[in-house]
Amino acid sequence: MNTESTPRATAAVRYSRVLTLPRVVGLGLTVGVGVGIFTLSELLLKMGGAVASRSSYLLLFLIALPFILTYAERAGVVPGRAGSYSLARYSGQLEFTFLTGWMQLAGYGVLFALLAAGVALQVSILAHVFFGVTLSLKLASISVLAVMGLNTLLASGVKWRSRSIYVFLGIAALVFLLLRDFFVVEGPVFWNLALNDRKNISLMPVLLSTLWALEFIVSSRDEIVRPTRNVFPGMVLTMVIVAALGIISSSLIQSGAELQDVPQAPLLLVSAGDGHALQGLFLITYTVAGLGLNLLALSYGLIQVISLFEAMRRDGFLPEHLATKGLFSRVPLAQITIPMLVAAAVIVLGDIRLAAGLAALAFLWIAAFTHLPDAFRAKSGLSKNRRPKLPFHPLFPWIVVALGLFLPLAMGHHYWLWGVGWILAGIIYYVLYARSCAIKVRHKEAVVSDRDEELELEAEYRVLVAIADPGKAIELIQAAAKLASSQDGRVLALKVLTLPEQMPGHLKQEAAAREMAALRQWVAAAQIPGVPVQGMVRIAPSVPEGLLEAVREEHIDLLLLGWGGDEPPDEGHPHPIFSPILRYAECDVVLLRGQMPQRVEKILIPTAGGPHAPFALEVAHKLRGEQNAELVVLSVMTDAPTEEERQDAEEAIATTVGALADAGGVSTKIELAKTVEAGIRREAEHADLLFLGASQEGFLNRPYFGGISTVIGYASAMPLVLAKKYRFPEHPTLERLWSMLTDPLPHLTVDRIQVVSREILGSAVATVDFYVLIVLASIIASLGLLQNSAAVIIGAMLVAPLMSPILAMAMAMVIGDYRQLLEAAESTAKGVTLAIIVGMAVTLLSPLNQVTDQILARTEPTVLDLGVALASGAAAGYAMSRKEVSAALPGVAIAAALVPPLCVTGYGLGVFQLRIASGSLLLFATNLVAIIFAAAITFLALGFHPERSDKAELQKGMQITLVSLAGILVILLLTTAVSVRKINVQTQIERLFSESYITRVGATENIQMKSQGDINRLTARIYDYEGRKLSPEDVTKLRDGLQDIVGGEVWIDAEVIDTKLWDTKLDDMVVHNHLEDQFTELATANGATVVEIGAKTFREGYAIDAIVVTFGRDTLTEAELSTIQEQLENEVGAPVRLQVAGLTGQMTLLEQDATPTPEPQ
Repeated sequence: MNTESTPRATAAVRYSRVLTLPRVVGLGLTVGVGVGIFTLSELLLKMGGAVASRSSYLLLFLIALPFILTYAERAGVVPGRAGSYSLARYSGQLEFTFLTGWMQLAGYGVLFALLAAGVALQVSILAHVFFGVTLSLKLASISVLAVMGLNTLLASGVKWRSRSIYVFLGIAALVFLLLRDFFVVEGPVFWNLALNDRKNISLMPVLLSTLWALEFIVSSRDEIVRPTRNVFPGMVLTMVIVAALGIISSSLIQSGAELQDVPQAPLLLVSAGDGHALQGLFLITYTVAGLGLNLLALSYGLIQVISLFEAMRRDGFLPEHLATKGLFSRVPLAQITIPMLVAAAVIVLGDIRLAAGLAALAFLWIAAFTHLPDAFRAKSGLSKNRRPKLPFHPLFPWIVVALGLFLPLAMGHHYWLWGVGWILAGIIYYVLYARSCAIKVRHKEAVVSDRDEELELEAEYRVLVAIADPGKAIELIQAAAKLASSQDGRVLALKVLTLPEQMPGHLKQEAAAREMAALRQWVAAAQIPGVPVQGMVRIAPSVPEGLLEAVREEHIDLLLLGWGGDEPPDEGHPHPIFSPILRYAECDVVLLRGQMPQRVEKILIPTAGGPHAPFALEVAHKLRGEQNAELVVLSVMTDAPTEEERQDAEEAIATTVGALADAGGVSTKIELAKTVEAGIRREAEHADLLFLGASQEGFLNRPYFGGISTVIGYASAMPLVLAKKYRFPEHPTLERLWSMLTDPLPHLTVDRIQVVSREILGSAVATVDFYVLIVLASIIASLGLLQNSAAVIIGAMLVAPLMSPILAMAMAMVIGDYRQLLEAAESTAKGVTLAIIVGMAVTLLSPLNQVTDQILARTEPTVLDLGVALASGAAAGYAMSRKEVSAALPGVAIAAALVPPLCVTGYGLGVFQLRIASGSLLLFATNLVAIIFAAAITFLALGFHPERSDKAELQKGMQITLVSLAGILVILLLTTAVSVRKINVQTQIERLFSESYITRVGATENIQMKSQGDINRLTARIYDYEGRKLSPEDVTKLRDGLQDIVGGEVWIDAEVIDTKLWDTKLDDMVVHNHLEDQFTELATANGATVVEIGAKTFREGYAIDAIVVTFGRDTLTEAELSTIQEQLENEVGAPVRLQVAGLTGQMTLLEQDATPTPEPQ
């Protein structure tokens, strides 16, 4: 037998696509209608009533739209029979893939419980009506699970054609009942949709379980004809039909039934309202339709869960023995038993509401786990011919993630206990078993190699060389062999393939085999004696991910890559391969640029004392081999260096040379140049090869692809090597968190960093312009405060230049320039003092110096003001660094509000109000410290950092800032607590007045509580109604209630105004108008015209006095009047007395030109 034929035969297996668009819709409706209409209608009506139920169905469709769009976009092009698990697997993230599948397993279990309960509900209705037997829903549900599980084990199935017929017959039966009820019920209300009703929120955790219809469609993707075109309309039509049927059925129920005692099938109550002879037929039609839809959904769900088990087992997340079949079963026993046990547990321990809530929770978390990896990607990575093709990526994935994570917050804690417990169990299982197995399986599928296991165990030093350009392959392999030979190690040549996820597995293996054959040829052509070289091809979502996985799995010590390209990466767009490799590779990294010369006589290694230059010298020492090339360690200083700078340069050279055990053939040199880059390039003209250490960024000194090393690399035509020495992070958690915060931010170029720092530090020294603008801004702000004009104050904020020296303080602290920090602090202090003096002078000279609302608003800062200041500082630092968003600086100045608080301080001093002055000064101190801190953090995140010798200044400055910020935060917390207490006291007092006996004897307004020391004084205005006077006991009760609220003695200083209460009896007027309108309508229906009418109230009820005229007939008979009276009494629910004067007349048509009758004298 040919061994080559087996995999080909296996790979040639395909699934027939039998699901057309109507069948896709039918599949979704089995869950959507079976659960949403037949199973949950009773529960929804009991929880919220018909109006809330109807609104909730519309809200369900609106919530489902983002899920439909994102799921359809992915399912249309990503193959798989495991639903969301297949989509999550496309992301390549093991953790999220496992969590998605793990939640699907639980979700199917609770969904089976819900579907089984729906079947049991319909069976119990039939049993009760026709046999008078009351079934236990729990026992009936478990029986349904057992029967359906046995049916699945025996592989008894129904063809898709039959399934579709059953589904649409069930839907047709439901539509028939709804149409019939439409003509039976009078006045069904369809458009009274209270979307803002809070009851909708309570119903959504239950109704969202119908979104499993989308999961059913995604799981059937490989069976759908032309999925790119049919998945999206299938999902939309499914949810539209579910929402429409739900709205219609809720409307009919509201109009046709009393809902105090909702039956198990509310729609049947409407149909039975007229006692129709076919009532039994309607009942059978309804229950059989619900029974069939739930059974079909349960049957297909069991098939889908088997596909999910198989997919997770193939990926290594589940044990292999779960695929073992039973003695008489045709499918694995465990794959049916596990979800059935979950369903049985939910049925026994809960009810339909719990099952529906857990199903909704599972779906939402599945959607969040599925889309979360894609939400962090700049591009979706999906096929361009997908439909729909959503714009603004990753907007829609983030919407789905937000809905999936925040909608469950509306659920009760009992749902969370189940969900969190399942997630924790999954995490434990993943860590202890699933992760290692999944990595092995993925490695087996994604890697083709010539590894020698025995040789792998013997070799200790491993060099991984990545092959991207075939023209550079042989040279890179030879360089890797030189690096490995010095350590008696081995070389692993790697080719990373990035293939579309839609490509079948056998085609991926064929592509990997072709690349492996080419790799073997390159290894043979390299002709490397004495160094074992092995080839490997790895299939990965991206090149960096493939390289980083290989480094971790193969325990690589050094990674060698070719460095090509002519253009450096743009600002804000780091290199897609080298940036993540230099930052995250857990090994040494060497980048080789250009053609290695055949003979090397001189190698230049510049150094500034960093950790990567010594490693660059080590690599140069290894690569020079037997040629004994001269190694020159260079330190470049700018013109006119100080003695301290010269000592630093000598120390940097000594540190670099000290890395070599044998420093023979190494010379050192200190060069003076205008810039470091110019000095290195000038010396490199006399060398054959240039070795550079990787640049570092931030206060954590993380390596990155950028800085002066890449500038020289792209600008130089000579061969160049860039080296990075791996170091284990001193603070791994801090570095991980910092990376999460800063990686999405743009990376500034070296030139941009220098320009920004020079511009900001240039404003550290106060000039004449600075003082002039401070004076003018203070005058404008002071006048605006006294005028209580917010517009004028905003104008002062735009004029004030105080933000410049404050940002200079932050920048000087970040780069460790102590001199510039002192100059900026001095300028800030001078500006603050001048603003306070100007504010005090304006206050003393102004004829108006009353306290205004704008002044008081700046005297009691809270924690919210601290948050505003932090955000303003971050925005200011970012806007100054990024010229593209510099237009935001005026808005930052308005948000920061530095000068107005200082002017309020001057006002407080001018009117001798120390409380006002101290409060506003605290607000300014809050703004000052918070802006410095936030701006410094922003500068660090954007790549500004001090020199190694100046790091102590940064640490000292950050410590001082943090201590100051902590002190201010404590003060603000206390002031915020006082403010919150005042608000709470005021709210409780107003509630006491509005809800207590005071409202029965009068009304109140202008309620205020003022505290002075231990004395609390209440001022209010009380309107004392005539006849309901406040007694001394009432005042005592009021004082007692107030003292309980404030926790101390209360003095009441109230203005009491005697008021007469007039009762307009508006309710009787409304009834009178209604009676008059109804009588006029009824009289007109009996052929009479109402000439005059009036309604009034008497002791027993109401009376109507009317004059009516009849034409061409006798006046209204006694029987007609009695009928009208009876109808009116039914309307108002009270006796109605009629006093009607009836007149008869004759209708005469006057000619248009007739002579008018003269008026009688």
